[in-house]
Amino acid sequence: MITTSDFRALAQPAPAVVSVADNTRQAVYAAVAEALGDSAYDCLRVWEAWGCGTMEPDDFYLVADDEDRVAEIADAAIEAILRTTPKPDIILKPQFPPPQIIREDFL
Repeated sequence: MITTSDFRALAQPAPAVVSVADNTRQAVYAAVAEALGDSAYDCLRVWEAWGCGTMEPDDFYLVADDEDRVAEIADAAIEAILRTTPKPDIILKPQFPPPQIIREDFL
């Protein structure tokens, strides 16, 4: 027989998913790099350099060419999705035959 505390243990929320499969992560990295294409650049200099008039093309690089930067952007997107994915409130394990539930407050 199952008691109400056993039932409460079965009804706990599912643990949060903390990661995705490596192949999924790699697919997201590829999608981010493709989406960034040849139009997203990062600047190697500090923002204050803009006011000095010394910026040159060599001060910029394509984000899609930097694996670490692409991974940083993709990982942020993956984590945001995982944080906002609804989790089931109750996980019940099927039991056959159905258990008898005894309320502990009547014992």
